[in-house]
Amino acid sequence: MNTTLHASIVIPTHNKRKDVVRCIESLLSQDFSDKSYEIIVVDDGSKDDTPHILPHLHTGDMPFTYRRLEGKGPACARNEGIRHAKAPIVIFIDDDAIPQPGYLEAIYAPFADDTIVGVEGKVVPVEGAEMGLLGMSPRNLEGGVYLTCNIAFRRAVLEAVGGLDESFPFPAFEDTDLVAAIEPYGKIVWEPNAEVWHPRRRWSLKRAIREIKFNEPLVVFTRRYGYLGWKDRPTRFAALRIYLSAVLLLPAGRVLRGIKGIFTTKPLQAMEYTAISFLQGVAASILVIPPIIKGLKADPIRKKYL
Repeated sequence: MNTTLHASIVIPTHNKRKDVVRCIESLLSQDFSDKSYEIIVVDDGSKDDTPHILPHLHTGDMPFTYRRLEGKGPACARNEGIRHAKAPIVIFIDDDAIPQPGYLEAIYAPFADDTIVGVEGKVVPVEGAEMGLLGMSPRNLEGGVYLTCNIAFRRAVLEAVGGLDESFPFPAFEDTDLVAAIEPYGKIVWEPNAEVWHPRRRWSLKRAIREIKFNEPLVVFTRRYGYLGWKDRPTRFAALRIYLSAVLLLPAGRVLRGIKGIFTTKPLQAMEYTAISFLQGVAASILVIPPIIKGLKADPIRKKYL
């Protein structure tokens, strides 16, 4: 067995023991060729049987590390994985993502070019609710989203920028913020052959209301870099643009998508999606103000956590 570790696979998890075990089993079934990998699972305060099962998981010749935090958020969980990574390349994948055959080879191979500091893989939404969050943007299949459910970086660069911003407590914009910090160090390339399947997330009123809070880190991000998540969305008036987006633009786009879906094979589900999206816009008119204020009061200077 080759004892040189080529990449560390970091998997944050929370209350998804069955999913994370399935993810690990999919990784173990990969053709490793002449490469050696380690798996690091960071349990972010799971209340299910994850703490009882995962520490005793057998991964054969692949080194396995289990770490536990107490509900500190996805950015903190991934940083914990980076701290314990022993390989020069760190691969991030979600606990409920399913890596497809050839995934590890595909996401690792581009790093043979020293000018490449990051590799973004393809995320294909499958199963679950048809009107889900994942799959709404074609960028998921074209690149440029930089989702941490399927991306890899050189560990040295992650350490240089100080890891993910732990002041972003939600699973939102901590990944695009990391990419914005890393881009000056080299190229981040798109590798569609590094494919994972990811379950669509059911669109519910609870999720819609919770998403409104995601505007706090978006305000901070926009103040730092001058654009709304992607460089093709520059803005000088972050608070106003984000308010209008949360109240009008985003819900309106979803409502239109839901109306179109009514004429498909799942009209009842599409009507539910449409109603929830409309209610999100109504609720956001009030509920989005505190997150925007918090974002405006926060220090926009990026801190280092590693």
